[in-house]
Amino acid sequence: SSGINAEWPLRPGKNELNSKYTQYVEKEQLSTKNLTSLVYQISQFQEDNLNSENSSEHTRIPQRHFYNPKTLAVILGTIYKFRSENNWRKVDFTTSGRVTKHFEIINEIWKIFLEEGYERERKIFLSDELTDELKEKITAIIKKKEKSTDCDSALIPLL
Repeated sequence: SSGINAEWPLRPGKNELNSKYTQYVEKEQLSTKNLTSLVYQISQFQEDNLNSENSSEHTRIPQRHFYNPKTLAVILGTIYKFRSENNWRKVDFTTSGRVTKHFEIINEIWKIFLEEGYERERKIFLSDELTDELKEKITAIIKKKEKSTDCDSALIPLL
């Protein structure tokens, strides 16, 4: 035995999911297998569409949220909510025709994380030591990612 508990955090996440998203999951078979499949699919979707080589304006869901039962419930509940609202028979993040909807799901998850305090808006301070050209490039990236350029983190030039 490897000592890995495949049920964690799915079991407490499933409890949270049942209590917060009842209307979307009450008729679902919330087996470990089904929930694990959804987690895998959204993780793979992010890997394929939001990797470092990709210039998407969307932001990945941090991996730590998949290990926290409360945030895992937000992720899964939002997926089931979208499924219900769009009358999908099933959720399949490998369906290329739904990529826009999949990004909407990720954006909605982020919105909930911000509203419920699981994440906060990140603010970035651009050091005066940066060249104007580099500041413009960084500011363009930040704007594309819909971030603020106030102070919270510092970017300093590499020497």
